[in-house]
Amino acid sequence: KAACASLLRKIGDLAETRPDDFKAQELANVAWSFATADLDAPRLYASLATSATPRLAQFSAQELANVAWAFAKRLGTGAAGVPNTNAPDDVACAEASRTMFEAWSEEC
Repeated sequence: KAACASLLRKIGDLAETRPDDFKAQELANVAWSFATADLDAPRLYASLATSATPRLAQFSAQELANVAWAFAKRLGTGAAGVPNTNAPDDVACAEASRTMFEAWSEEC
C-alpha cells in the first residue's frame, strides 16, 4: 500500500507542475485517483482546478462528473468552498475549486 501511495505522489508531483500537458480525461483521472486513494494534495488540486477552468467546455459529461466528485470529496462537508483549515494550500485549493465550479456553472 505504501508503494502505491508513493507512486501516486510522484505522479501527483509531475501533474502539479505540468497540468496543462494533461488532456481533459487525464486530468479528471488524476483528480479521481487522488480522491479515491484519499491522498491529501491541496497544491495538486489547486493546480488541476486552475488548468481545468478555461478548458471545461472540452470535458465530457463523465470527465466533469469525475472532477466534480473528486473536488467535492477533497473539500469535504464544508464543500461550499470553505476549507477545513486556514493552511495556505487548503485556501488556494478551495479558491481554485470555487473558480472552476463557477466557470462550470456558467458553461452548463
